[in-house]
Amino acid sequence: WGNKAWRGYNLVWYSGPKILSGRTMAPDVAINLLVLRARDPSGLAAFYTALGFMFAVERHGDGPEHYACDGGGFVFEIYPWKDDDAPSSGARIGVHVPSINDILARLGDDADIVLSPRPWNGTQRCVLKDPEGHKVELTEAVS
Repeated sequence: WGNKAWRGYNLVWYSGPKILSGRTMAPDVAINLLVLRARDPSGLAAFYTALGFMFAVERHGDGPEHYACDGGGFVFEIYPWKDDDAPSSGARIGVHVPSINDILARLGDDADIVLSPRPWNGTQRCVLKDPEGHKVELTEAVS
């Protein structure tokens, strides 16, 4: 691995044998956990509930109370943000949904739309900002 800079972007280069080709992951590799930090965890959980996630309140041992959603081998957690935590607001989260319009209607005036719904790559696409500033890319199948 090595770091390179290109047009202001930091790139990481792997100089070992090529493991994969194209834009795929190995069949036995999957993202199974997403943890966001929030100044208002309940407000952030309410936003993602409007997108279709169902959260439960959890605590592991002496750790902080947080929100967790588990489905299909994927865990999504929202923890309280502490001053010494690195912010997660730079994360961009993609969520495939049955209906972007239904979600926008549920969010109402609270929807912070970055990119209005539009066709994209065989889907309908819309980008929102959640209450903590994470960009959320919604996609919907187009029939």
